Amino acid sequence: MRKYRGQSSVCLKPKSTEQISKILKYCNENSLAVVPQGGNTGLVGGSIPVFDEIVISLTNLNKIRSFDEISGIFKVDAGVILENADNFLSEKGYIFPLDLGAKGSCHVGGNVATNAGGLRLIRYGSLHGSVLGLEVVLPDGTIVDSMHSLRKDNTGFDLKQLFIGSEGTIELKLIYVKF
Repeated sequence: MRKYRGQSSVCLKPKSTEQISKILKYCNENSLAVVPQGGNTGLVGGSIPVFDEIVISLTNLNKIRSFDEISGIFKVDAGVILENADNFLSEKGYIFPLDLGAKGSCHVGGNVATNAGGLRLIRYGSLHGSVLGLEVVLPDGTIVDSMHSLRKDNTGFDLKQLFIGSEGTIELKLIYVKF
């Protein structure tokens, strides 16, 4: 739509949580601004580097890790394209609970970070109910991992709920999605 213009001198494409952690730790210690980018399908300009921020692209975090057909637990990287995730599941007779017009280029991590709704929201509910766990990197480089496969966990606060809808302020890597 060309509503927003931005520029950056640096674009980093990490391939692991540990690389994101090191990047964010370094940037935090040196007061360097960063902006995460996924599929660049957002309409509000949240991934546009307007002050020459360092772009952290999640395009290389694009692996489907596993799918358990018995429990319905689907484990993917944040950079997996929504359509690829949906196609993977449909080949196995399952459905991804999210469907968007931008599914051919948007990333699952960005969908979680923006709490995307989509066409299947009424039937399957929001991502707050579909995401079982997250692995996130905080701005200081700390890795927070809630990647356990328990559907019910009363051991403390459900921290993943803070990150769903965080609008890209925190890097997402792997997520569980329940169906």
